[in-house]
Order: sequence, then structure tokens, then C-alpha cells
Amino acid sequence: MKGHLASVDALAAPAAQAIHAHVSPGTLRTIADASGIDWLPIEVSVELRRAVNAVLPAPEFDAFFRGSFGKALQTPVFRAIVESTIAIFGMDPASWTRLMPTGWALLFRNCGAWKADRLTGTSAKLTLHDLPPACVEDDIWARSIGASTGAIVDLDPSRHGGVRFVELDRPAGRAVYEMWWEPKPTG
Repeated sequence: MKGHLASVDALAAPAAQAIHAHVSPGTLRTIADASGIDWLPIEVSVELRRAVNAVLPAPEFDAFFRGSFGKALQTPVFRAIVESTIAIFGMDPASWTRLMPTGWALLFRNCGAWKADRLTGTSAKLTLHDLPPACVEDDIWARSIGASTGAIVDLDPSRHGGVRFVELDRPAGRAVYEMWWEPKPTG
């Protein structure tokens, strides 16, 4: 959450100020006071993501969360995981989907689990299931997770792609995504 708030603060002043205005002072204090190892209530994540959604148009919302998670993947904790994964599995995004449950557990507690199914050589169906009610009240939190997850494809400089949010099944507490990737055009 500190990383996402730092990404908010890095936005142009009007947008950053507007997002801050949509977040309660208590939530901002909770984020500021948290140590790097504290587990924050999921409602904190939901509130910040709704604030970003209230200010940024959809393409900017997606780019914000993809970029913010991309920065997180460069931090010491995640960098070690990224480097180990590349050493073991290479740069194939499909391989990365197998590690999503482990990575998710580093970010969220009691907040669902990932399941990945390869669809083709260049896509995978991702399902985030067993989500708590706060995450499925609307589709904002689920959309932001899909946008964030697109940063995984960015780890391979020879490919482009992303993650498309497909659906939110509120009664089942499940969000469905499709990850896709393809070689970048040469020349």
C-alpha cells in the first residue's frame, strides 16, 4: 500500500491531490503508520483503489496500477523472486502464472487464491477465487488487480501483452482474467 500511495504522490499535483481527497484521513494514516511487514485490512486497499478510479480515466487507471506493480517488482524482496523465477523458468509468461499463488501470498493475506489454466501458447486464463466481500462489492478492486498483473508480462522485454479483466462473479467471490502475450514486432 505504501508503494501504491507513493505512485499516487508521483502523479501530477491535481490528480494526486484529488486522489488523496477521496481517501479518508484514517486510511492515509493507517498506510503511513504501517511498517513494511504489517498486514493491512483489505478495506484499505479497496478504498485507495476506488479513489484512484474516481480520479483517473480507465486507460490511466490501468496504466497506474500496472506501473505501480512494475515498480514493486523492482524492490529487493520481489527482485529476488523475479531473478530466481527467470533463472528457473526463463522469461515465458506462462511459467510465471504457476508462481502467482506464491507471489499473491506475499501481497495479500486471507484474500483469495489464484488458479491459472493455459489456453494457448500465448494466453492463460487466470481466476482469483475465494475473495472476501470487500473485494467484490464492485469491480474496481478486481480491475486494478488485473491491470497490476499485466506488469508480469513487462518483465520480458521481447514481448508485449497484458491482462484483460473478463468478469466478476460477486456471489462466488471470483474474478476471471485472461493474460496474453506475443513477441514484439522487430524492426
